[in-house]
Amino acid sequence: MESFLIIISYIIPFAILYFVIVTAVKRGIDQSEAGRIIIENKLRIKEQDKK
Repeated sequence: MESFLIIISYIIPFAILYFVIVTAVKRGIDQSEAGRIIIENKLRIKEQDKK
């Protein structure tokens, strides 16, 4: 039981850290000019594929 708690105590902080980093990177890309250009290009390509 003790080893289970140790494993959980290591996994939970890394899971939280993972989600914090993913959110920060996504927000950073969405707010940057380069990110906006990339998203616009992807949307434009999807629209062309539908036609």
